[in-house]
Amino acid sequence: SRHNRIYEEFSKKLHDEIGAEASAAKLMLSSLSRILHEEDFTLYQRVDQMLDRIVGHARSMSHELYPSSLRVIGPNGTLRELCQRYHAPKSLAIEYESVGQAKRLPLEHEEIIFRCVKELLINAQKHSHAWVARVRATWKDHELEISITDDGRGMPIGQMISLGAGHQLIQGSMNSIGGGFVVHRPLQGFMATLQCAIVDEVPTE
Repeated sequence: SRHNRIYEEFSKKLHDEIGAEASAAKLMLSSLSRILHEEDFTLYQRVDQMLDRIVGHARSMSHELYPSSLRVIGPNGTLRELCQRYHAPKSLAIEYESVGQAKRLPLEHEEIIFRCVKELLINAQKHSHAWVARVRATWKDHELEISITDDGRGMPIGQMISLGAGHQLIQGSMNSIGGGFVVHRPLQGFMATLQCAIVDEVPTE
């Protein structure tokens, strides 16, 4: 789709141009270090560390906008990679499980599913007060079902399930590819399910 092409183009520019410029600046700074006075070395180190952070941020933002790994390792490997990147044992441990034979989906569908799972994990980190989140991808013959659960505070008993702005965006995104998004009310914590039809059954791994 047009939006996904924009994501991809901007991600590439971010990675190739900003990342490359910052890397070139680091090389020039390194050459200057040979002629610095001792009292200037602390400033040199601070600037060098800032450039490291800029390069890291550019790469991270590029991946957030458009995970190029989707083209290479497919949705299953990319979701596993996403969970590993957000995994933080001291705040929110994230476990990933895949059941069944992973398949390729249209790339636009894979991108939307990736962003929806990422949004739900970010919500768990920020709002749920959970210690553990689990992402389970179940590959059926004609459907992919992804459940995201956590052991956080969940919703108070008796409160109606209502979708906030973030969840409404996820629902709209999934609806746009003929899929579904459901928020459940477990006895404890949070649970949501993403569903998407599998049309082209091309094994990925």
